[in-house]
Amino acid sequence: MRRMQVMAGGREPLTSREQAVLSGLLTGGSTDDIAHELSISRSTVKCHLRNIYGKLGASGKRDAVRIARESALVPLEAARG
Repeated sequence: MRRMQVMAGGREPLTSREQAVLSGLLTGGSTDDIAHELSISRSTVKCHLRNIYGKLGASGKRDAVRIARESALVPLEAARG
């Protein structure tokens, strides 16, 4: 059985790829922009976004960005975006 790490507040941690997608959101990137930057498909970005929303308890992109900034989930440079 795989052991899950849990972040403060009882949240499952974001994977490195989810963190990269979230950083793209924080800098104002669209789904297409993020896909191009990370060399992944648009549908893969959408899948990562769904996972991010679930893990953060976010209702959408704006909410995920707000939670990430408030929780300091990404480096300060990306949060300023």
